[in-house]
Amino acid sequence: MIPQTHNANASKPKGWSEKPRAAGRFALRDALRDIATAVAVTTTMLVLLMLPAAPATHARAQEAAPSPAPRATPVGATPSSAYGPTRSQYGDPQERRMSEVELRNLTKLKGAGFLADVEAANIYAGKKTFFIDPAAQPININQNYRTALRKKTGLLIEEEGSQGARMNLSFRGTSPAYSDQVAVMLDGFPLNADFSGLRQVFYVPDINAVSQIQFVQGGSSVLYGAPPGGAVNFVGYDAPGDQLLRASTTFTYGSDDYFESLTRAGGTVEGMGYSVFGKYATGTGYNNGSDFDRASAGVKLIIPTGEGATLTMQYIFADYDLFGFASDYQIGVPGMGLTRAEFANDPTQTGGLTGGVPGWQEVEKHLVTALYARDFAPDSRIEWRTWYSDTDQHIAINTRGTVAPPPGQSAFTQQTSDTRIIFPGTELRWMRGYDLCGGESTGHVLTAGAKLQGSVTTIHAGLDNSSLFQNAAGFFPGSPLRDLTASEFSAALFAENMFRVTERWMVTPGIRLEYLRQQAEGEDFTTNSPAISADPVRRMQEDVVPLFSLGTEFDLALGASSFQRPAVLYANASRSLQPLTYVEAMQRRGDVRVPNDLTQPTSWNGELGVRGNPASWFTYDVSGFWRRSEDLISAPSNDNVAISPRLEASNAATTQTYGGEFFMQADLFGLADAFGGRRARRYDAVPDPKDAKAMEVTPDGLARFGQLNLFSAITLQHGTVEEALQLNAAGAPLPAGLDTPYTPGFIAKFGLEYNYQNRWKAAFSGTHVSDHLGDNWRSTQRLSFSEIPAYTVFDLELEHTFAGDRVTAFFNITNVFDESYFAQSRSSAAGGLVTPAPGRGFAGGLKVTF
Repeated sequence: MIPQTHNANASKPKGWSEKPRAAGRFALRDALRDIATAVAVTTTMLVLLMLPAAPATHARAQEAAPSPAPRATPVGATPSSAYGPTRSQYGDPQERRMSEVELRNLTKLKGAGFLADVEAANIYAGKKTFFIDPAAQPININQNYRTALRKKTGLLIEEEGSQGARMNLSFRGTSPAYSDQVAVMLDGFPLNADFSGLRQVFYVPDINAVSQIQFVQGGSSVLYGAPPGGAVNFVGYDAPGDQLLRASTTFTYGSDDYFESLTRAGGTVEGMGYSVFGKYATGTGYNNGSDFDRASAGVKLIIPTGEGATLTMQYIFADYDLFGFASDYQIGVPGMGLTRAEFANDPTQTGGLTGGVPGWQEVEKHLVTALYARDFAPDSRIEWRTWYSDTDQHIAINTRGTVAPPPGQSAFTQQTSDTRIIFPGTELRWMRGYDLCGGESTGHVLTAGAKLQGSVTTIHAGLDNSSLFQNAAGFFPGSPLRDLTASEFSAALFAENMFRVTERWMVTPGIRLEYLRQQAEGEDFTTNSPAISADPVRRMQEDVVPLFSLGTEFDLALGASSFQRPAVLYANASRSLQPLTYVEAMQRRGDVRVPNDLTQPTSWNGELGVRGNPASWFTYDVSGFWRRSEDLISAPSNDNVAISPRLEASNAATTQTYGGEFFMQADLFGLADAFGGRRARRYDAVPDPKDAKAMEVTPDGLARFGQLNLFSAITLQHGTVEEALQLNAAGAPLPAGLDTPYTPGFIAKFGLEYNYQNRWKAAFSGTHVSDHLGDNWRSTQRLSFSEIPAYTVFDLELEHTFAGDRVTAFFNITNVFDESYFAQSRSSAAGGLVTPAPGRGFAGGLKVTF
């Protein structure tokens, strides 16, 4: 372990004040911090004065159970599975059945489980699903995905410092950069900047402001058109249906001058629900020169439009400014990050720039969504989604100079990029329960729909005029690098049907037909050889790709309740699409031509597992998976800039990934009581949910002290390159059998969580990731440059709600044992460059609810 020597007050590197828009930025940040602190403190004092009138309810528990939009539960479905695995009931509901109210109370604090077979207009039967309830955990600080998603198997998080702006998720060997191999959604609306060309995720909702985080794999390609990494859906809170106003404000202070303020409010006025939020976060970052500012705000309206129908409209604005290493991804220029020697010497330093500046990135995003949903009957529903997304990104990167600069000049070149992505779309989805013989519905469910989406992207990149010397690639000050205008259009038709063969057995086939068209025009100057002129880009890529999914599940045993499924065998086979990005289809850095006959890469996926919750205190999921990705883009490694003639990219790469996953969560108090013969009292009849006293379950034994959950999420996997991802300098493929990047053989997440009536919460968790490769460079000369050593990190989280459930205090220690490690590596420079992960950090704050 390398001692951390970070000084938050260390002076900025030379040239910092010369950064565009830097003047006055930190004065404004300090002013905003002071204003937010004053508002939070004033609010706290006012609420404390109102405490005698405070109702004796659990504030965060109320937030964790938002009022759902008024609709009937479709046939074959159960209400939202916020309390664990669910199953439809057929026949007499009183047969082999415990009280659903009892099970809800016994399992409501578990915080993780599986989605129902059918929810709204989506079929999940036969798919690998999982959800996490953030409200069951202590309050999350600075978008810490390592702790928030610690129960999800198959997940690798590429951490990139302490700026908390981006979510880099990798599932089963996919690339984690900007989570662009995952369909990321908010209430079913896409958060990816684009559906194909630039799929990066620039905005993710605050973890503390969502009611669930849902994961769907195996069949998500038909359900959502998701790439091989699957789908992640953040479920936002609806407006409280029983109050005119419910509001909360949270303020947090932490290491590296971290400050955050989050305010949320919502209510219902004459049947119309509303909710608003505003968030601001800032800090100096773990590395010197890695300051950041993040701001976001949003408003949601839920308007009843008739019997069983609602119109939900939402607007979200987000803006963030990042300085330092995190601005490396978009252009991929050598020079960002630390060399391994620099990391070993001091992981908090800025980097080996001679009088240079690390670089910065600014992103502004606007998202407008509208959802019209109507239930025509308990077994019929229609959903119509429409969205408009506008993302604007500016990057300035000061790279390490590779050619000796003139006397007295610093050895760095500033490269800038401006990208704007406009992404509208609409989707119509219909669900219907039916009987094969024409009678009343007996559990068969059909969903079908269509989706149209398009985008226009402009990319302008070049070298800033302040660059005073020629770099190794032959560029001079003011040289353009890329000037492109690209557009995309996609149309999809899809259908899935859940056949209930017997009460225990369901089969769900599905099909999706995707039409994609990509076109771009402009100029691309990113060649490594000065002898080769700019590429005039005039390309169009057009494809029709059929996708399918076949899923099944079988109840090996029947539980005592619709909320209890002891053992469910599930399996799924599917084909997914990994659309070509603009870099792959339209442009290519280095001396590599892009032909006009590339095809869309696809993946074949298989899943087989058993999951269930045989008791209210135990949940498990054991599964095996396999994926074969074909027609991936292969290109020369551009190690030799003198290649002539230029080489071409091709669909020559094939990879294969397989492995197993195991998830287990057990309430140790519940386990002890079960073996001791104790159990919570039972009801003879289901009480009225509006009767608060009747809804309470009085436990005995150890359960009266709350829940102590022991959990583990383990992934074993292996990935190989069957055909080369890259060619060598002579154009010959690299040897087959190399390990694929982002595929650590062993990932283990484990820990303990304690929850007492949502008033006391504590969590101590660990994450172990074995050594693996960290980027897609496949040149044999560079393999050692991208290796990421194994690391183990522990986190401690504490939370206490008091003062009539009005005030919540929380405190976190991240990286408790001060592990020195990095989870991001780029081999794009000699020796490779790494982004240090933060060392030990402290943070805490208060949340006030009124």
